[in-house]
Amino acid sequence: DITTQRQAERALRELNASLESRIEHRTAELAAAKLAAEQANLAKSTFLSNMSHDIRTPISTIMGLTDLALDETDKPDAIMNDLNEIHSSSEYLLTIINDILDMSRIEKGKFTLDKEWVRADDLVQSCVEIIKPSMDVKDICFEYPDYSKIPNAECYIDPVKTKRMLINILNNACKFTSPGGKIILSINNLRHDDKTTTDQITIEDNGCGMSREFMEKIFTPFAQEQNNMSSVYQGTGLGLALAKRT
Repeated sequence: DITTQRQAERALRELNASLESRIEHRTAELAAAKLAAEQANLAKSTFLSNMSHDIRTPISTIMGLTDLALDETDKPDAIMNDLNEIHSSSEYLLTIINDILDMSRIEKGKFTLDKEWVRADDLVQSCVEIIKPSMDVKDICFEYPDYSKIPNAECYIDPVKTKRMLINILNNACKFTSPGGKIILSINNLRHDDKTTTDQITIEDNGCGMSREFMEKIFTPFAQEQNNMSSVYQGTGLGLALAKRT
């Protein structure tokens, strides 16, 4: 009887220990789920706040410039200047919307790559033509590979998304590099065989840089570095997240 009682007590202790372990594990899961839900709500609130501000700004600019243009019908030069600024604001607004739509597609698993053979020269040159005027305005020394010397070099990529990825990162480098600074775009081959090749694209700049704290969340959607230059430039905080997930 004593042996049976001890065995029953031991079994009861083991059962209690197992239940306590399960309860602790379940409690930890619930705590993690609660934290994730709170973070998701915070991210949604931050997103709505950022988007309402980022979208309102170019729309307000477009409306204000349109009103000015309507009042300056007898001043063609002024109207042309207004139209150019409206065009710039419209492009910025479209960039915001495209970033939001692309991020939404990625989250839903509907983001696909439409690959095709593209000349490396065309790819690099198209990116340079888009970003170089901004570099020139700030007198930034911009170095990039000259693929015109290798006319037969081709890449099997999605040209639209690859260009957007490169332009997003180059645009960030341009924004946060002081006038007279330097930005280098380089493409180096890491390995290749008879069928495939792996190239590494590197973008370097001597801009204001990023803090160690921000580096830990650099590819988090909507995350933006807070420094003395971040308040000057608008952005959704989606550019690097899209570049990473693309």
